[in-house]
Amino acid sequence: MDDDTVCHRCVGEPYLAKLIREGESEECSFCGKTSNCRSLDWLANRMHSVMEEHFVRTSTEPDMSWEAIKEFGWERGGDEVGYVIADLLCVDTEIAEAVRSNLDDRFYDHEEAQMGMESCYDEFAQYEETGVDDSEFWNDWHDLVESLKTQSRYFNSKAEQVFARIFDGLDEMSPKVSHSVIQYAGVGTEIPHLFRARILSRSEIDEAEVSRAESGTPAITVSLRRTNESARNSGVLRCNGLGNGHYRGASTSWKRCPDRTL
Repeated sequence: MDDDTVCHRCVGEPYLAKLIREGESEECSFCGKTSNCRSLDWLANRMHSVMEEHFVRTSTEPDMSWEAIKEFGWERGGDEVGYVIADLLCVDTEIAEAVRSNLDDRFYDHEEAQMGMESCYDEFAQYEETGVDDSEFWNDWHDLVESLKTQSRYFNSKAEQVFARIFDGLDEMSPKVSHSVIQYAGVGTEIPHLFRARILSRSEIDEAEVSRAESGTPAITVSLRRTNESARNSGVLRCNGLGNGHYRGASTSWKRCPDRTL
């Protein structure tokens, strides 16, 4: 009925239960207890928005030949709308049927029914989830990356638009956990330190190891000269990586000298 109410105890979905707690204290039409409630119309409207955005009604007719049907059979895809409602709202079958009936009364099309067409909230209508289409966000993100690479990096209108779409209203969202969606980090907060890391593949790790080895402290080229005058004609001995005064040679009288040929 239009004046039916449902309390937060009868709805198991956490977010909706939280919103129902903000309603008026009334007698629940389903459990009979006095508690914070919302109208059945309110709950049905929420359910309809979810169904429109994330579900599609499956075809009542097979899209295959009669020969294929005879050989393999055919079964309509999806789940009955009553089951979908019960599963999403986390309610029992009585409340799910009340929500479905409420929506069927509002969206019933008499002309379509006369033509034998199924109502969108018919008792036997079946739905399947459509999944999330994030292609638009990926396109925006690709444009943002290119814009930061080739245009302004610090004052970028494209970046402002993309980030506004992603984070708009984030501070007003109510997560399932007790803390806010936005967390503060820094000195004097519960998160005093942040560490930045990068996920690498095995090949990238190997490449990074080679790059680190090549970009480390450069080898030291030292020119050595024997102080013995009789050995001056022997020229210069060059040796790599012999820093810190550790010189190698047959004679004990080596000393550091400029990098040039004697």
